[in-house]
Amino acid sequence: MRASRRSLAVVALLLAAGVAASAQTAPQTAPVATLADVPSRARLGIVKALQARGAGRAEEAVQLLQTELRERPQEEHWLLRHHLGMSLMQAKRPAEAVPQFEAAVAAEPRHAESWLGLGQCAYETGDFAKAGRALDEGFRRNPRKDPSLLYFAGVAYLQGGLPEQAAGLLEQLAGGFYGRPQLDAFRALIAACLELKDPERGHRAADAMLAAYPADPEAWRLAFQHAAAVGDHRRAAVDLTIVDYLQPLQGRERIQLGDLYRAVGAPAEAGRHYEQAVADTSGSDDYERLATAWLSAHEPQRARGPC
Repeated sequence: MRASRRSLAVVALLLAAGVAASAQTAPQTAPVATLADVPSRARLGIVKALQARGAGRAEEAVQLLQTELRERPQEEHWLLRHHLGMSLMQAKRPAEAVPQFEAAVAAEPRHAESWLGLGQCAYETGDFAKAGRALDEGFRRNPRKDPSLLYFAGVAYLQGGLPEQAAGLLEQLAGGFYGRPQLDAFRALIAACLELKDPERGHRAADAMLAAYPADPEAWRLAFQHAAAVGDHRRAAVDLTIVDYLQPLQGRERIQLGDLYRAVGAPAEAGRHYEQAVADTSGSDDYERLATAWLSAHEPQRARGPC
């Protein structure tokens, strides 16, 4: 027994020694550079540019940094590129800022602000796919996990024709990983699911939205719109009926609800909604819907009345 205990002690000591050795030999990640790490002349150029930008003289800041890069290429530093990108962005020249931010993140991919600057400028120039990737990276690299960045990254992906990437990000928001999701996040997620032609994924998104916003008529309206878009008439009728409970329907939405009840084989309920709708409209199509609904419900007297 004592021999066994001694063996275990030796193994523990060896493991501890191995861990210590690994800690000593593991490469240490260098911190992200700061202004103090920039060569002195280039640092002075950045400081002057910051002062000019702070005073609202963005074009002057651009000229200072461009001169620095042109006249002292040996002092090239990614922070010079970052600040030139920021100055160009402030000067409302986003297309010229994009390659500066790209150079900055290529040299130092851990710098969240450069990724976010790239994302904003790419979005402004209409390169939505690039904007989505950059904003996504900026969110990941930023210690402060601002959910709005993830939302804008998802929207950019969606606008850039990348609905799968959009849905992946927006589902993280919908799942509550970064606090209570905003209704706009669900709206974008449902749009991505429609683009993907994935009704089950869209239904899950709608269910999560309704769990988060059970008393919000706009949430139920979004759920109705998704169900109607994918041809789930029964669910669409239920969702729009609940909207009606929370916020009485007006005009065309009540006609839509009547159409849905007709589609699911409930003509009497359809007729009730058509009858409410025609009180506010005078279109012949609406009266025709009403008459047809009452005839289908075997109520010919009521069908003749409105006509």
